[in-house]
Amino acid sequence: MKVMVYSEIKHSVPEGTYRCTQIRLLENKTKDDYHLFTILEKLEPDMQGYVLSAPVPNRSDFGDGKKDTFKVYWLQCDYEVTKNFLNTPQNNFTLNDGNCDFTLNFFNKDFTEEPCSGDYFVLPLCHEESDLFHELLPTRKGPAYVKTYLDKCRDVEEIVAQHEYLRRQIDQASEALFGLKLTEWPEHLGNIYMVWHHEEIRNLEIKSNDSPYGVFIQIETRQGHHKGGEIVIWDAHDAGSVVTNNRYHIEPDEREVFIKTNDYPHLFRVDYYDAGGRLVAFNKSYTFISCIKSSFSLGVKEVVMVKQNEDGSETKSEPVMKYSKEETSVIGKPIKNQHSYFALHKFDHDKEKLENSREFIFFDGNKEDTAQQENLDKAKEAVRDILNRAREVLYVCDPYFHDTDFEEYIHYIRSSEVKIRIINSKVDVGVKGLKKLIPIIKGYNKGMNVEDYITCRVLKGEKSMLHDRFIIVDNHVWNMGSSFGEFGARACTLSKLSESAGKIVKGYVEEWWNGELTRSLYDYENVAEPK
Repeated sequence: MKVMVYSEIKHSVPEGTYRCTQIRLLENKTKDDYHLFTILEKLEPDMQGYVLSAPVPNRSDFGDGKKDTFKVYWLQCDYEVTKNFLNTPQNNFTLNDGNCDFTLNFFNKDFTEEPCSGDYFVLPLCHEESDLFHELLPTRKGPAYVKTYLDKCRDVEEIVAQHEYLRRQIDQASEALFGLKLTEWPEHLGNIYMVWHHEEIRNLEIKSNDSPYGVFIQIETRQGHHKGGEIVIWDAHDAGSVVTNNRYHIEPDEREVFIKTNDYPHLFRVDYYDAGGRLVAFNKSYTFISCIKSSFSLGVKEVVMVKQNEDGSETKSEPVMKYSKEETSVIGKPIKNQHSYFALHKFDHDKEKLENSREFIFFDGNKEDTAQQENLDKAKEAVRDILNRAREVLYVCDPYFHDTDFEEYIHYIRSSEVKIRIINSKVDVGVKGLKKLIPIIKGYNKGMNVEDYITCRVLKGEKSMLHDRFIIVDNHVWNMGSSFGEFGARACTLSKLSESAGKIVKGYVEEWWNGELTRSLYDYENVAEPK
């Protein structure tokens, strides 16, 4: 029942005429009727024309023969719910099958009320799509409320388990009534569910608006009028945070309401209260889609990275699938700042938005084991995501770029068509480290059948001219606050440069790549390691 909320104003479960949909067992020897499962729905006057789910006003026999201990019957009829029934349903459940009255017996000695103390649940709008519990309930638009009586000791479930032939009969009945097999969800066996609707509000239609930003609510009434109420919009990211500073008052008989928000309403919940302060309805957290972007690419081949160990053995990595260039199509128009629209907690929202867009991420350097590992995982995920955005040329500039960095990052680049160019430094990696990279890159290119899929050039000199680390994805440039090998372990940032700043950095990197400041990694293949 995770998609329900308790009513906030105490309000008794209404008595009166309910439509009863029920499955029961008839004991062949005693002819006693035993309760199996019931849904009671109180229909408002404008709902009386609704047809029955299975319009048969008397007993329908699904039994297999007189030798069975029980037969399964089902029934739909009207039933008068009284205060006595609400207090102890197992002592006050008499029905009429169109021919005569009969009183139900109960296998279970007691029920558990959910919620307790005379309270009830408020279902979310559009609850018919929520989960199995809601699939059992009548499919109606608009506000709905539920009171449940649950078989406390699961006695009915135990009875059904003792008689295998009952399963087929119960499933026949439940499929006819609800369109599903009840025995596959035995936690519902033995329960009574009561459903009723708001006496004034028939339905609420909730829509977003992007010009100006806001939420549009249309109120549909039952009798042509309503007494007014209040609306509150909640931020779905921060439970308990109100978007509007005050509740928005709804005048009596007001049909259409527009509430302005600070940004595009992307994830939010709307609560509607009637004039008495009772929660009438709420929506599940909405996500409005303004743009659909899809990409298509073909898997070309799986590539394995082979790493030579110091003892001469080889270690093979997990295979990674390489893909052809993505073909992208876009339907709709992207809307900026749609992740959050709430003025309060703006710092957290802006931070999250920047992180998700990969424009700016700050790692706080927390040394606590759990927090540090979270930072490292988050850093790795962010960098891999950026690397995989490359379509033409990717530059990875890190003076300390080692074979382990190749294994953690370059190996997981999915594109088979991008040109990958690595710049590191002889003085920082060392000849030994450079020599480890040579067979890895050669083997990887051989696996791709592309001689220059990955190339590496090494900055010359006894002191590296490169301090910052850069990732250049086609024409977009990111600055990294530390090397790949320890990125996220200490306080550092990952930030995307502006277009003009990125052009400057890319110009220098291309000059290093093509000029005399670097030499090919392969030049170190026969260079002796310093003693």
